[in-house]
Amino acid sequence: MAFTNHQGWAQTVPVASASQPYIYRLTGQVTPASNTIAQGTAGWGYGELISGSAGINGLTGGDVNLIFKRAAAHGGTPSASAGVPTGWFDSPPATPVGGLLWASAGSRAAYSSSAGNYVWTTPYQIEGAAHAEVYIYRKNSSAGNSGGSYNFTNNTLDAPTGWDKNPQTLTTNGDIIYVSVGLASGASTATAAPVTYGTPAAFSKYTVGPTSTVAGPAGTAFYQISSSSWGTGTAKNSSLIIGSLVLAAVQRYAVKGDIAVVNNPNWVYAVGSQASAGFKCTLSASTTDGSGATWVDADVFISGDLIVSNTIGADKIVTNAISSRELLISNTTGNDRVEFTSTNINIYNGGNLRIKIGAL
Repeated sequence: MAFTNHQGWAQTVPVASASQPYIYRLTGQVTPASNTIAQGTAGWGYGELISGSAGINGLTGGDVNLIFKRAAAHGGTPSASAGVPTGWFDSPPATPVGGLLWASAGSRAAYSSSAGNYVWTTPYQIEGAAHAEVYIYRKNSSAGNSGGSYNFTNNTLDAPTGWDKNPQTLTTNGDIIYVSVGLASGASTATAAPVTYGTPAAFSKYTVGPTSTVAGPAGTAFYQISSSSWGTGTAKNSSLIIGSLVLAAVQRYAVKGDIAVVNNPNWVYAVGSQASAGFKCTLSASTTDGSGATWVDADVFISGDLIVSNTIGADKIVTNAISSRELLISNTTGNDRVEFTSTNINIYNGGNLRIKIGAL
């Protein structure tokens, strides 16, 4: 079909000009019966822009950013800024080693002519913190419990100057050891995390108490008194038992119940009979100088050997030593007893053997 240009439209693409910068295109639909195209939008639709000069710039789009820093504390919300604020980084930094990792999110809206500033959120911690309770000690001073550090990678404490990780030794009367408890906090990778210590307190103290002026309970002992200064004519009586000789023998003065044997090696040559005599203390000596003790002759004193083929009974036996192949110690019924045999020590209760030591 033939087409006739109409109202400025042409079948070929025209050349744009300064006064006519835009070129549009129309597409028409032919009606078969009449072999024509209806006028207006019914036949031609709407024009489509296919060429023209550049349009105006659109609005600058908004964006977001996430920034990072390492520190013991985040230090507050960063001020609005066009880029990354000072002290913050676009990616997690490696330093300072052991510092906690913090993050802040920033956003900025679209503007007609410029990008504007990021508005940052309150920083938040994105890496878990490690904690450790530690103790430090100092002798004779509670000052200076600050400083030092804690290594979380090997759990090692560096104590403040003058303090130690372990209690010191008390050596002199009046020595005192102080203790201070601290809390170390930092990243799990920290090698020198700071430690906050509390007020020191006394941990231990060396104190020598006053010498007691109260005599201890009376005790009894069996001991021998002898002196090389005694001559052959020295009488065998209790006057020979003086405080200094008792003190040398048992490191105290005589107390009631003591049994003392006075031995003079010169007697045997002068007299030809027993070279010793036995006495019992019935009144304790002064605890100051050992004087004032009262001694009486033993009821029976044997100087030499005593051989008994049967039993010796006594409510109390005091001796320095017992030499025996076998020995039985028991109550009156014999059910509770201790037997010392040539091979064993047997302890009975109610006639039942409870403990056996030796050949089993």
